[in-house]
Amino acid sequence: LIRMSFIDYPEELLAKGFILPPDMQRKLRREGIFSEELLHYLSLEFIPNLFTKDHLMELLQYLFIITPVRETAPFLYFIPSALPTHYLSEEEKKEFSQSCEPLLLCFKHKVIPQGIFAALVVALMKRSTSPRFTLHESIQQLRYSVHLDSDDLDGSVGLMDCHNWLEIYYTGLPGSRCKIILQAIREVLPSCASVLHYDESVA
Repeated sequence: LIRMSFIDYPEELLAKGFILPPDMQRKLRREGIFSEELLHYLSLEFIPNLFTKDHLMELLQYLFIITPVRETAPFLYFIPSALPTHYLSEEEKKEFSQSCEPLLLCFKHKVIPQGIFAALVVALMKRSTSPRFTLHESIQQLRYSVHLDSDDLDGSVGLMDCHNWLEIYYTGLPGSRCKIILQAIREVLPSCASVLHYDESVA
């Protein structure tokens, strides 16, 4: 899935005789969104009754690689690792910092461990208790900059992977909600670290 997002000619990844609809690859590359139908086009080999397509989807969700964004047919999933690889410039960051200063979350080894940022985004979106998060629909999502809406917080949260630290922007009214956001992140981080075999007290 990730490889398909970064190549212009995906034919070598497809099952023999299949032609991938352009809009399907475009949605994956630009929005990180795909449906289970995409798996039918890939040359994946499953073992009946041992490792099926459903097992693969469950495994990807367990590892915080994907999360459902629509749970009615056709089912849609979000995979942040497939988003465009673009870091926001300082000028682009200023669009957010004009209204608020970011929270900074630093990590033990002064670098964000590989895979943690994408897993963190997925883990936040999978939360079933307040605050709950969904994808912000009007902002371009990037591999290192993802924006989430939260009705529970009356605002949106911007997460930015700055390599050495995590910047967290909140667009709602200032107050105690920043503490709630930070607490939510700290609640899901140990699970993210665990599935990636990092120390659970990574940050």
